[in-house]
Amino acid sequence: MPFCAGLLLNLRFKASPWNYVLSAFGALIGSLISLLFMFAKAPPYTTPTGSAIFGLHMYTWSFMIFTGAIMYCVVTLPLLSQMSDVAPESATVNKQAAGRVVMTVFVLLVGANLVSAFLQNGFHTFKAGGQKLYQMLYDGDVMKP
Repeated sequence: MPFCAGLLLNLRFKASPWNYVLSAFGALIGSLISLLFMFAKAPPYTTPTGSAIFGLHMYTWSFMIFTGAIMYCVVTLPLLSQMSDVAPESATVNKQAAGRVVMTVFVLLVGANLVSAFLQNGFHTFKAGGQKLYQMLYDGDVMKP
């Protein structure tokens, strides 16, 4: 979320180095969490979580994508300082409409993620070992101990 939020700030306002720093920081957090999960699943006695996509599991894909996102932010920062000398173009209506669509989709995905996490766990803390069912839909009682 912080990675995308930094990029969305570039759409809403003008491109700023601080937006890319926020994106790089969010990608660094995601990369480190994915790496931690990769190390947790590295021992031979552990079973991988989820199905493999093209031979790699989701946490491995996440690590590669977040690391690539860090590289994107690091490369874009010096280019942004060079581009500040060029006069900014006026925003067209199509760019503004596309930006609003992207922001709306991002907000809807974050909301769907929050609803899904609540349906999985209810008011309880997150359970280790992966969820097998949606707790709130399975039990049906939100206040059940």
